[in-house]
Amino acid sequence: MGIFELSEVEKTLGYVFKDKNLLRTCFVHSSFSNENKSSESNERLEFLGDSVLGMVVAEYLFLRDKEFREGVLTSEKQKYVSSVPLAETTRKIGLNKFLLLGVGNESDRDKNSICEDLYEAIVGGLYLDGGIEVAKKFIYSTLLTDRVKEKTVDYKSELQVYTQSKKMGVPTYKVLSQIGPSNNPTFTVALFVQNKQICSDTGNKKSVAEQLCAKKALEIYKGKKLKKQNFPKGINKNTTNKKRKNNVNYNKKALIKNSANIFKKNQKNNGAK
Repeated sequence: MGIFELSEVEKTLGYVFKDKNLLRTCFVHSSFSNENKSSESNERLEFLGDSVLGMVVAEYLFLRDKEFREGVLTSEKQKYVSSVPLAETTRKIGLNKFLLLGVGNESDRDKNSICEDLYEAIVGGLYLDGGIEVAKKFIYSTLLTDRVKEKTVDYKSELQVYTQSKKMGVPTYKVLSQIGPSNNPTFTVALFVQNKQICSDTGNKKSVAEQLCAKKALEIYKGKKLKKQNFPKGINKNTTNKKRKNNVNYNKKALIKNSANIFKKNQKNNGAK
């Protein structure tokens, strides 16, 4: 990797390294290092970068999704730090074209595992050379930005974590109907918790309808009154108490009215005598 290539890498990264040897090491694959003993591989940087990346993404999700519990946060984190998204990001930016590989490994340049390791090594290098803010800026601008726009929440997983935490068991889904042609169907799905139907919704796919149901159920359970009192759908404590109060008042009035009628009847009978 010559001077021109180093500057081109820095332009791609959007950061100028103070330590050029560190920058070069980020791009040295172990296969190249095995053939060139004077070159240190990027494996140690990969190890460091993996931890830095995990911390930055965990912080991002923790601050973004304040309602998510630990189980859902862990699931969401994997959408960012697993092999596929990291490899896709590396190839999209074009960083893998700078990777130094052994003679027999040139065909592996686009492999997910190698691209994933390269991304983590770069994060490790940026952290060592510029600190956490530099590494964070790179992660946000390359990995998180596009995925924020296309953010998809797994409401089914989130709902399951929620219901299990409340000892309500696992939600179940049932297709109520399927209408329309086979190439453009509409599914109506109902969601059940503890064998009680909580809600229903429709979608052009069964999975879509299930996600919409789960989202609706979360909104029901996490509403202020429902969250505080944990009432199932359709029950409102204030309404229930009001009905009870009205019933008591009604019974009191009926008793008074009945007593008055009896008193008048007795007076009438006494007068007749």
